[in-house]
Amino acid sequence: MRKLPARFERYVMPLVLSGVMTCVVSLTDTLHSLGFSPNFIRTWPGVWLLSWAVAFPTVLLALPLIRRAVALVVEVEEAVKDEVENLAADVVADMAVEGAPAEGAGEVEGRAHR
Repeated sequence: MRKLPARFERYVMPLVLSGVMTCVVSLTDTLHSLGFSPNFIRTWPGVWLLSWAVAFPTVLLALPLIRRAVALVVEVEEAVKDEVENLAADVVADMAVEGAPAEGAGEVEGRAHR
C-alpha cells in the first residue's frame, strides 16, 4: 500500500485521534442517555459524525497552542520548538486557496516536515 508523504502526518494524526476520541465519548454518552436500544443504534452514528466534524478542526486549530503550553512544562528539543512556532502558519498556507496563497506560504515548501 502506498503511503502519504510525511507532510500529511500533521493532519492524519489529529484526524485519527479525534475520530477515536469522539467515537468513545459519543458512544459512552449516547449509551448512558438512551441505553442499548434500537434508538441507540439509530442515534449514535449521527452523534459521532457530528462530534467528529466539530472535533477535527478544533484539534487542528488548538494543537499549536497545546504544544506551546506543553513546552512550558516539558523540555522540548529546539527542532520541535521551531516546528511548533511555524505549525499554525503551515496549516494556513496548506489550506490557502490556490492562486491566493497565505502570507509567508512560500517559505513552507522548502522546509522539511517530520
